[in-house]
Amino acid sequence: YGLANAEEFRALLAQHPQVRLVCWGHVHQAFDEQRDGIRWLSTPSTGAQFTPQMDRCVMDTRPPGCRWLTLADDGQFNTRIQWFDELTPSSRPVDSRQAAV
Repeated sequence: YGLANAEEFRALLAQHPQVRLVCWGHVHQAFDEQRDGIRWLSTPSTGAQFTPQMDRCVMDTRPPGCRWLTLADDGQFNTRIQWFDELTPSSRPVDSRQAAV
C-alpha cells in the first residue's frame, strides 16, 4: 500500500534539509532509492518476501531477512541487508511465479 498523503509527506521533508534517510518496514521486500537528496530504504520481511515489480502479489524465493543500520554522530549512516538462509521455514508458501505467467 502506498502512503495516502505521499506528496504532503515529501513536501514536509523538503522543509527539513537535515533529513537524509526515510526507512520503513513490513513491505516484504528490500527497497533502496535516492530521491531529492534523501535515501529511501525499506526492509525485507522476517518471514516471506514478495517479488518486486509484479502486477499482483507473487511470492519470492528469498529467505527471511532484515536491514541493519549504523548511525554516526555526524549524520552519516551505513546499511546492509542480511538474508537468513538457514531460517527459511519449511512451511513457507510455494513460489507462485508460475501462476503469475
